[in-house]
Amino acid sequence: ASLLATNTYDNNIVTINTGTTIQISGSPIGLASASTVTNNGILISTGLTYAYGISFGANGRSQNGGNTVTNTGSITTDSTNADGIMISATKASSTANTISNTGTISTTGSGASGITLKSGTSSSSQINTITNTNTGIITVTGSNSIGIDVQGQANVTNNGTINAGTNGTAVTFENGTTKNGLSNSLTLGTGSSTIGAISFNNVNTAETLTFDGLINPTFSNSV
Repeated sequence: ASLLATNTYDNNIVTINTGTTIQISGSPIGLASASTVTNNGILISTGLTYAYGISFGANGRSQNGGNTVTNTGSITTDSTNADGIMISATKASSTANTISNTGTISTTGSGASGITLKSGTSSSSQINTITNTNTGIITVTGSNSIGIDVQGQANVTNNGTINAGTNGTAVTFENGTTKNGLSNSLTLGTGSSTIGAISFNNVNTAETLTFDGLINPTFSNSV
């Protein structure tokens, strides 16, 4: 169950104000497509498998994409596969999604990622983006958990901290090839800190890793 959701789940604008705390056994915010969520408060999801902090397109809801989510506050989950932020937009016609984290995301459940994007887009004009800025911190401690998990296409920029542990995976691009020659990119910018591996899909041939202002990068696991 989700506390903040509507009967249509589409075309919604949700803002959690600073000083507001929402804690439930389930997903605090669960919507579908063409929606915008800004979290300036504290979201806590406890006790349920697949209970996301903020989700779009879960539980049979529309997969059309076109969502924007901004986290400047705090998101915490503690259960199996309970991602901090999850967007599922798996149609070839799904429009682009934008995820921005300048706050904190913390997950402790097995298989729970900080941010997960599932994209089916096949159009070069629909490029998904994920940014984690200098003040953004993603921490995942459960087994088989991932800091940022991209299934499909996205351009990811990290200027903040992604901590998946020395044996974990900080950023991964997975699950088959992207469509129509689309590729993925990861930019590690000034202030970027990644603890854990970086993994590209080895089937794709045009993946890009860029160091932008990052001096003497170190990796605790592998690329």
